[in-house]
Amino acid sequence: MNSKKNKSPSTHGSNAITEGAQLNDNKGASREKLPLSGESDAEAQIEQKFNAELWREQVIFNPTLISSQKLILLVLSYAFDEQGRCETTQEWIAERTATGVRLICEHTPILEQLGWYSRKRKRYSMVYIALRGREGS
Repeated sequence: MNSKKNKSPSTHGSNAITEGAQLNDNKGASREKLPLSGESDAEAQIEQKFNAELWREQVIFNPTLISSQKLILLVLSYAFDEQGRCETTQEWIAERTATGVRLICEHTPILEQLGWYSRKRKRYSMVYIALRGREGS
């Protein structure tokens, strides 16, 4: 799924092959650029750059979201990195939204079902991967 191999040759064409080889040699970098077997389609989207401003605009002008859901999504927009990923806890979100963990626990699965992000549980935290806020989303 490496989009660099599918692009027409350019001045960086030889670098794309070299970078691809380096990504395959380095498993950590490979996780950032190429989806590994068993990863979800959501993680395959991280090749598209995340745009926090676009995300915030989509949140603010969405008439179907209630205020607490908008607040959660806006706080997450500041936590996402340039690939649209963040690793955080529900306590961290609750603290920044000035709400309770119970409210966060209630709304985060709903927002995931609505297609705003996908979540993957880690030992003590959750990894959020933005599905919106990308060009074409």
